Amino acid sequence: MTYGICKIVEYIRKGYPNSIIISQCGENQDTTHERMDSCKKGYTSGQPDFFVADNHLKFKGFCAEFKSPNIKYKISDNEEVMMEKYYDKGYKCMISNNYDNIICEINDFMNGVRIKCDHYEN
Repeated sequence: MTYGICKIVEYIRKGYPNSIIISQCGENQDTTHERMDSCKKGYTSGQPDFFVADNHLKFKGFCAEFKSPNIKYKISDNEEVMMEKYYDKGYKCMISNNYDNIICEINDFMNGVRIKCDHYEN
């Protein structure tokens, strides 16, 4: 699954180099100590795999949970609760095991992103 997230982040960095990407590292918590340490640093179980924190016409940002495409995925209760929280706060959210679908949604989101123009005078 980490490979899929890396491919998505790479796609965003190449296609939208000015975007702000926030990637979670929940899958890197293999021991109790690592989980406790991550919790102290602000990680919450169920957090989406990545965020795009760009200004959009309708959304505060974009967040997605990428599930392994090789198996039928199940959404955990924590993931569902967190996605609902982000949706309620105005984020575009998705959970998918299909790389192409996530890329299409990223492109759709980016079409509505607005960039500040420093050269415009009122």
